[in-house]
Amino acid sequence: MRREGARHPSSGTSVRSAPSPWHRPSKGKYYFRFSYRGTVVEVTIRPGHVRGEFIELARKEGRSAEEETRLAALKREMRDRLVPLAPEDVYDAKVSRA
Repeated sequence: MRREGARHPSSGTSVRSAPSPWHRPSKGKYYFRFSYRGTVVEVTIRPGHVRGEFIELARKEGRSAEEETRLAALKREMRDRLVPLAPEDVYDAKVSRA
């Protein structure tokens, strides 16, 4: 698996996020691009699934210990909300050939 230039030694799979995973205006707030053997999948999380407080804390530099604790709690809360949902209810995906 590859993320920003690192390659998984056995699978040959590559994964690359957009230069800024926090914001890509033309694609939405969260944009990920995966490629494998000539197939490219671009994925965005639909609006409303990522809460404003999470985005604000995740972007903040120099978070305090309390803010780190809150961010961890928000991550768990988001996981608990999103994991039970069907992927098509959370993500928009576009598949293409490279």
